Amino acid sequence: MEIPGKHFLSMEPLLGPVDLSAWINKGINWIIVGGKSGNDKSKIRPMEINWARSIRDQAIAAGIQFHFKQWGQYEPDKNDKMNWVKVKDHNALLDGVEYKDFPK
Repeated sequence: MEIPGKHFLSMEPLLGPVDLSAWINKGINWIIVGGKSGNDKSKIRPMEINWARSIRDQAIAAGIQFHFKQWGQYEPDKNDKMNWVKVKDHNALLDGVEYKDFPK
């Protein structure tokens, strides 16, 4: 963090909930979140929607740029249940919004 430049957290694949409080005031400019992709269903764990929501909300509250890359091979249905999907173009919408922020 002492080296000048853009500092970011890349959380992909996101495999659990994350509390960003230790990083909020440490100079983080950008947070990237994404799910696990691949073809072997037995090796891919779904990213829960509330994990992604929590990071988004923490980032926005702290004024940190948030970039939601993709769900991966599991996507939430209309009831927020994560379902395996064979995806050609990975869905990058979180609660119907595309978050593609980059640091300034």
